[in-house]
Amino acid sequence: MATHSCKPEKRTRALLSAEVAGELVLLDSERKRGFALSPTLSLLWKHCDGAHTVPSLAAIIAKKTGHEIEEADIWIGLQKLQKKRLLEGKFEIPEELDVGSRRRVLKHIGLGAGALVAMLLPTPAQAATCFPAGHPCTQGHECCTLLCDILNNRCL
Repeated sequence: MATHSCKPEKRTRALLSAEVAGELVLLDSERKRGFALSPTLSLLWKHCDGAHTVPSLAAIIAKKTGHEIEEADIWIGLQKLQKKRLLEGKFEIPEELDVGSRRRVLKHIGLGAGALVAMLLPTPAQAATCFPAGHPCTQGHECCTLLCDILNNRCL
């Protein structure tokens, strides 16, 4: 796709989203994975609606974050989202963009390393093997929190 005609679209099928402690958490029920996105990468994912081009996404994110955002910055964020299958379709970062030297700077604004953290989700059987808070317990490993109040024999 050409750089100005690419209109990325977020994947919503089999994907649940929730705000947790200021970060967007996406749960992929098909792949049994969860993803925590930085606030900046969350903004990018939320605005990938199939209507915005890369330049317009850069303008939106710049306005909302107060940081200077260029097209190359958006492409790096889109590449991260695409690698985790959080976007529909496929695209390639245009070769003419210098994205390699930008990675260090992008860490600072939340589109670079650490902007997206993946986690494995337990199967229903695994999730059912621990006790919720308030449940009787004798040892910490029995509790979902791994904390058992041994004086009261209750999961914390």
